[in-house]
Amino acid sequence: MQDSSDNKYIIDDEFDNLNFGISNEIAGYGKNKNVKSVADKSTSMAAFICGVIKDCIADIHISENPPSFVVGFDDAARSIYLRREIRFQDLDKSSDITGENVGEVKFYAHPGDKLQSYVPKNLGGTGDVGNWFPLNSEANTEKWEIALKDVYKHVHQGEEYSARIMYAMIHSYRDEYSIGNRPSHIYYIFNLYKNGQFIGERIQGRIHNPVVFPIVNI
Repeated sequence: MQDSSDNKYIIDDEFDNLNFGISNEIAGYGKNKNVKSVADKSTSMAAFICGVIKDCIADIHISENPPSFVVGFDDAARSIYLRREIRFQDLDKSSDITGENVGEVKFYAHPGDKLQSYVPKNLGGTGDVGNWFPLNSEANTEKWEIALKDVYKHVHQGEEYSARIMYAMIHSYRDEYSIGNRPSHIYYIFNLYKNGQFIGERIQGRIHNPVVFPIVNI
């Protein structure tokens, strides 16, 4: 994930703090960096997410009601960062995507895509547009699905247990701005906590979300 330059991104000292990643302090329009360039200079997946938070977000939406649901956008209004705390009281209490939100997510879908949530319903995910994206139905999500199940098992133990879900999304296509709000790569790190303290376990991985272009007969 890193290049040979000296200017590398490293893990923030506060990364494992449960409240890390909610700040309104962002790069902003005109100052934000390309996510792919940050990935190339990151020493680890955690460092990459720290770099996205620090240098790539042009606009950010933070929910007013707990648990905090944070979505960061680049200067093309594409989702590049998502953070959500998973609490015992939120498990199995959610809503599906409906109505206009379905159409908004489908707008960027390609043939073979399905609508997919970052935070599933059993973890308290909602039908908000920011929680959904078009995913290639043939993408390998086995490791990711296991990771989400592990989060559920951990939090389901009781009210003192929680988790923090973080995603960083890359939009890396031949024509970078031609696809819209459909990430090509999704990186995730799920931290597990007890009584608000990190228990030393990070679950991390990557999802490749390729575009299948239709064959045109001439």
